[in-house]
Amino acid sequence: MSRIGRMPITVPAGVEVTIAENNVVTVKGPKGTLTQALRPEMILEQDGSVIHVKRPSDDHVVQQSAGHAVQSAVQLPKRL
Repeated sequence: MSRIGRMPITVPAGVEVTIAENNVVTVKGPKGTLTQALRPEMILEQDGSVIHVKRPSDDHVVQQSAGHAVQSAVQLPKRL
């Protein structure tokens, strides 16, 4: 997995993250709410204010998805 894909995602104070079925992620913050569906094969684990994105295989499409998921999430605090 790429270095970006391995990065844990830290949720800032005042931001609430909900991970629902089929990897639908909802992020609520002081500036609004964002909802995004990530690929269902990705494994999302939330441990308090830290989220880990794991991939089930080394398939090229899955590798890209993990990196994009982390990149999108890291930029969320700038939008919320």
